[in-house]
Amino acid sequence: MDRGRCPAVSISSHRRMKIRSESAVSANGSSIQPVAVMTLIILVLSTLLSPGSEPALESPYKAGPGWDFRTDVLPVLASSGCSSAECHGSATGRGGFRLSLFGTDPLADYDSITRGSFGRRIDLRNPAQSLVLLKPTRQIPHEGGEIFREDSTQHAHLLAWIRDGAPWRSGPEKSIRSVTLEMTPSHRLRLTGEFSVGGEGPQFFDVSVMAAFSSTAPAVASVDATGLVSVNGPGEAYLIGRFAGLTHRIAFREPFGPAGLAGTDAGAPGNFVQSSPMDAIWAECLNRTGLSIPSRAEAWRVARRLYLSVAGRPPFPEELDVFHQLVRNAEADADTDPLDSAVADAIERALSSPSYDTRWGHWAAEWLEVKVTPERPDSGAMGRLESMLSERVARDGSLLDLASEVLGANRDFSYLKRYADPRDRSEFVGRALLGVRIGCARCHNHPDDRWTRMDHLGFSAAFSNFDLEQQGSYQSSFSKTPVLDIGKTPSNYPGMMAGMQSGNFKTDGDRLYLPGTGHAVEPVLLSFEEGNKGLKSIPAAGAHDSSLAGWLRNDARLQFSRNIANRIFGHLTGFFPVSPEDDHRSSNPALYEPLLDHLAREFEKSGFRLKPFIRYVAASRLFQMGGADEEEGSLPSMHSYQYLAAWQPVPLDVFAWTQSLSSVLGVPLPPLETQENPLSMQLSLLNSGWIERILRIPGNQFEALGLFTADSDRQRLVELYRMLFSVELDDALAAALLETVSGGSAKPLTGDQWEQLFKALVLSPEFCFVR
Repeated sequence: MDRGRCPAVSISSHRRMKIRSESAVSANGSSIQPVAVMTLIILVLSTLLSPGSEPALESPYKAGPGWDFRTDVLPVLASSGCSSAECHGSATGRGGFRLSLFGTDPLADYDSITRGSFGRRIDLRNPAQSLVLLKPTRQIPHEGGEIFREDSTQHAHLLAWIRDGAPWRSGPEKSIRSVTLEMTPSHRLRLTGEFSVGGEGPQFFDVSVMAAFSSTAPAVASVDATGLVSVNGPGEAYLIGRFAGLTHRIAFREPFGPAGLAGTDAGAPGNFVQSSPMDAIWAECLNRTGLSIPSRAEAWRVARRLYLSVAGRPPFPEELDVFHQLVRNAEADADTDPLDSAVADAIERALSSPSYDTRWGHWAAEWLEVKVTPERPDSGAMGRLESMLSERVARDGSLLDLASEVLGANRDFSYLKRYADPRDRSEFVGRALLGVRIGCARCHNHPDDRWTRMDHLGFSAAFSNFDLEQQGSYQSSFSKTPVLDIGKTPSNYPGMMAGMQSGNFKTDGDRLYLPGTGHAVEPVLLSFEEGNKGLKSIPAAGAHDSSLAGWLRNDARLQFSRNIANRIFGHLTGFFPVSPEDDHRSSNPALYEPLLDHLAREFEKSGFRLKPFIRYVAASRLFQMGGADEEEGSLPSMHSYQYLAAWQPVPLDVFAWTQSLSSVLGVPLPPLETQENPLSMQLSLLNSGWIERILRIPGNQFEALGLFTADSDRQRLVELYRMLFSVELDDALAAALLETVSGGSAKPLTGDQWEQLFKALVLSPEFCFVR
């Protein structure tokens, strides 16, 4: 299925549709198999008598003749929650009974059910008395409560399997290739599996009865165990169906109001949405959700937001003067937007500022997980790496080139040396460069994504036999060791916890192997082709140069672009289309997939460079939108923020706050001890004396204000307010502030009173947030 192009469904639209029968049809080869005649009659009668609802299929599901534990039995346990992390699928199991997480290890689960605890969970002489049936129906005490009833489909299905001897397989081998999810007019999800039975196919079966359903946003739409969808509020969500380790999703939408562009930028809605292709996509996303395009923020707020987001500091007073002068000059021209020329000038000034290099060098260090000690930021290997990143950001080179060097193409710039274990190397590459958490598959198949333990093992092997001193090339050390071919190894291969065997780093490399087998693991690379879970074999040793970099530039380039575009856009706007930013899994899609697709393409068009991409985003109306209008009350603010219908205030992290404060004072600041908890940080700044100490640094701007405005507290406050908040302070607020700080005294403020006022202002939400 194409990313972001799954058809959106809405129960509101389904209510307007003519209800049709949802009976299964008889077919061969490519149609859903027939259900029992009585069930079909009941289903049709129920639909005709009650068109607003549809009962779940009650006949036992089975894909073709005979039994195959992997496709006919294991899904019952997964869909019932027995193999979830909260139950028997946890790392240690529950009550002495352990299953693999979401049924990802069928062989181990079969052994646990049929042979574990001396085989007492299965009673072949009296199948109905099997523990695997008595406990989930709570005929005997079960800590997990009642999972399904004695008269349920699940019970009947498991009982039939046990009566047939509880086989691993009887009859032809069955394999499932894909699943397809759809929502019927009666608001119920239906999951269809494409099977191969006995090596023939494809054959399609309705597997809804044994599927597990979920929603990415239950506050918008929730799904019960039978697949019935309930609307809980307006918004967008993805509905997900899972069966036998495979997933499929469809978009669900319940509009906030009628589709349309009511309330767009006053006087010029056409110009507003056409300012850039990104704005047009954004407007369409809001339109389909029934949201209005917000008006533009005030000029001073746009200026402040732009400098804080791009340069990592508030605008200098002289920069504000230039910005407002350009706005005034353009107001006389009716054919242009007064803000456009001012914004374009401010973007270039921000991009040329030395603080831009510092701000985005720090971002690059966070992206590549470079940890710098706050007390000694310029010392040690990590400090040198961050300095090098700032230099690279200043040169505005390709981030794809930088990522290639991270993979070992530059031995003086290799980050992989930080990790001794190849599994840590592979997981770092997954997180940072691709935005995928393949590390979840180190211990078990990923429950919500395509990656299996064998994928993780093969990908890790690509970083084990890896010579960082030879520009990312492979050593031919496998010639002495039997090789385990990941592509031909079953996913339930025992002993999945691989071990390391270290040899001479330059000649033999470090080999990843499976204990007890004597087999080294064949390196493979991850494939991100749409609809393809497969792996890509690494070229033979000596037949390539920097194969990892070649893989990144070709097979993984789209995923790299989506990952980095998502991160940069999120750091500029506070809105990450995919959140968390390193979790691009199939069950965690972007809220606005078309927007992220466009951002990824635009990032590629920019040559994978920061400045052109930042320039493109900052010049958009999306970046310059106003905040939520609380007075209108037409929409809760949180929904406005969540769906990009209003600007959400973005909190400054410790680094950005310190850089902004240093810019205001015009002097370097001493290291600030970081606190993980924001409240702890506030308390530390209030009581540690750190702010008082920096105000005594010679030559700071706060001190200069006192010298040049000594004859007027109001003038000093107005200038300070403009330095901190980029806006003119009105007379009423100025008088109220001075009266509060002075305690009603007519005397000029003392030095201590000015320090307390400065501390209150820099710790206020207005200074600590991008608004």
